[in-house]
Amino acid sequence: MLSMLLIWNTVYSQCKLNIDGEIGIAQNQHPASFATVTLVELDLVTVTDVQGKFRFEKVCPGVYTLKVKSIGYDSLIKHIDLNKRDLHLHLYLDRSVKILNTINFTAKQNEIGDYTVRAKVLNEVSGSSISETMQKINGIRLLQNGSNNNKPIINGFHGSRVVIVNDGVRLESQQWGSDHAPEIDAYGANSITLITGAQQLRFGSDAVGGMIHIESKPIQADTHWHGMVNFGYFNNNKMFASNIQLEKSNRNHKGIRLTLSARKGGDALTPNYYLNNSGFDEYAASMTTNKENAKSKATWTNNFFGSRIGVFSGAHIGNLSDLQNILDNNGTAPEYITNLPFSYNIERPRQAVLHLSSKHNYTRYLKNNSRINLVSAIQWNYRAEYDKKRFVSSSNSPQLSLNLVTASNDFNYRKVINRWAINYGLQQWFQVNQYQARLFIPNYQLYNVAPYFYTQYKSNHRSFDIGIRGNHVSMWGVNSNKDRTWQNRSFNNWSSYAGVHQDYKAHQFLIYSSTTMRAPNPAELHSDGLHHGAARIEKGDTNLKSEQGFNIGGQYNFISKRIESQLEIGNKWVNDFIFLTPSFPAQLTIRGAFPLFKYQQTNARITFLNHQLNYKFNDHWSVQNSLSLLFARDRNTNSWIPQMPPFTITPSASYLFPNSRRLQNAKLKVEAQFIDQQRRIPLTGNIPLISGGDTTWASDFLLPPKAYTLFNLQFASHIEIGHKSIPIII
Repeated sequence: MLSMLLIWNTVYSQCKLNIDGEIGIAQNQHPASFATVTLVELDLVTVTDVQGKFRFEKVCPGVYTLKVKSIGYDSLIKHIDLNKRDLHLHLYLDRSVKILNTINFTAKQNEIGDYTVRAKVLNEVSGSSISETMQKINGIRLLQNGSNNNKPIINGFHGSRVVIVNDGVRLESQQWGSDHAPEIDAYGANSITLITGAQQLRFGSDAVGGMIHIESKPIQADTHWHGMVNFGYFNNNKMFASNIQLEKSNRNHKGIRLTLSARKGGDALTPNYYLNNSGFDEYAASMTTNKENAKSKATWTNNFFGSRIGVFSGAHIGNLSDLQNILDNNGTAPEYITNLPFSYNIERPRQAVLHLSSKHNYTRYLKNNSRINLVSAIQWNYRAEYDKKRFVSSSNSPQLSLNLVTASNDFNYRKVINRWAINYGLQQWFQVNQYQARLFIPNYQLYNVAPYFYTQYKSNHRSFDIGIRGNHVSMWGVNSNKDRTWQNRSFNNWSSYAGVHQDYKAHQFLIYSSTTMRAPNPAELHSDGLHHGAARIEKGDTNLKSEQGFNIGGQYNFISKRIESQLEIGNKWVNDFIFLTPSFPAQLTIRGAFPLFKYQQTNARITFLNHQLNYKFNDHWSVQNSLSLLFARDRNTNSWIPQMPPFTITPSASYLFPNSRRLQNAKLKVEAQFIDQQRRIPLTGNIPLISGGDTTWASDFLLPPKAYTLFNLQFASHIEIGHKSIPIII
């Protein structure tokens, strides 16, 4: 009995450790009051007080799981090792969003008017490019110049009119034109947000179409290694995709994440033949480290992205006669191209792409609900273009290489006063572009400086935000490029936004207006030659002026137990709208024969409508529908603006199976995507089309493709194997 008492006394003396801490909100550092905190292994539950504090007493040493839940926020799970000392924790909750089929409405706490897709939805297209994942947001379409060469279009706007921000840093390779896909690893995205409110003023006045913000997942505050492995296979081009992620934190609140990704695809298959030389391979890696405490948070991120991209061999044509024959045959490639078998080979013409970036993000939490944030980054974008070899003696070196280095700083101060959130700051970047071999976009240096201010007011059922941004852009060093002379240019622009959001029971209303000014980018000003991936000759105009836009629009959301609906209508008037227009005749160069396109300006009016609907019959059956409609008019000529996306409608039906021992959250989805023929095109132009001896003057070298429908079938589930849950999507 004495020995038993001694053992019990020893154990009891060890079970006097305490676990306490504070739970905060990651977005504003406010305390998370009345959050539920559970010590899972001991089944102990407590609730945070008004200051976000919690405490567990008389806990034995051991390894435990701490779980934090609060309505409107993502759950947080942290593994802790309790040794000989008490443990004090600082933890932060992230705000969650409400899912509408593939679209997520942001909750009331988020910026009004924005749309977010989260990791759960992004997993459904795991292995796709970053642009393809963006299509999960209604109103975003793709501009495609190949099986892996695509970029987002927002309500008819693309290129530098759509600002893409990756974890707080603008992607700058869009300065080279419209055939360059974003150099971002889709596996690293935890959420993709289309920002249409005043917050976009923080990253640029040139976001005429909108701003897309891609965010990675915060590193878990856990001292154990966590990992994830993804693998995908795509039948059409026999593409393999894989990804691995590892992360952990330590007791000093320092964390690390390592990510590796790879994708490799061969020739894409059309209904009739393979697109010869349309394969690609892609590799990406990143390392993120962070350190945080109650007063500050610092994150360092380094990204690598590399790719080789084949350009369809039938798009690079040797002479004008062959080019005309293909145009007369409605764009169909000759038989010696269409009879070739499938291959993973990437021959000429092809491109090589590299993207390196390094970012330091530092946040300091001040008194009185305020903070400062500084993001410093440098990125290097490289592109090499290899033309078809016309002669055996031709060089193996790239016929064009572009190097673009950008250094940027963004200082932001945020303060919350009662119901007001006030932000102001300064953004600047310096950019150097250099080319080798043939001229397409000249050497230049660019400096941009922009002060900005935006604020938001929120009450229980109403909010509004306003903002303004100035922008000064100077471009120089373009006066001597292979005996070509361009003038230095500078632009002074400003943009503004105002929006009012009102909730009434199940109804949400938003009315907004904004002004935008966008300086022409270097491709629009100075391009002069073969745009390789688009297989066309482009001519810039050094006299282009800044685009000036005025926008007005509204959104209506209805959310009930069975119905979730979202409707957006908007109208944009853009003075000096910059666009590419086909020109005659086609050009014959030593690299082949290509259609000619020139940059021009006009006054435009663009009207759009986007609608998303989800109707839930019961816990298992639901139907969805989304549609996108766009009208783009040239106000000077009272005709349509060319090369705009057509009407699209996508109905679908889903069935959620009851959970079983092996299958969890199993869902079957059937979808039909109808893409109409674009009939809203200029009736006449400067392109002569000869048929039966008669000549008609058209606005493009080919008519838009006929309407078509894509049918999609998807099955997704989690398979329980042992204690692991493995998601599978077919």
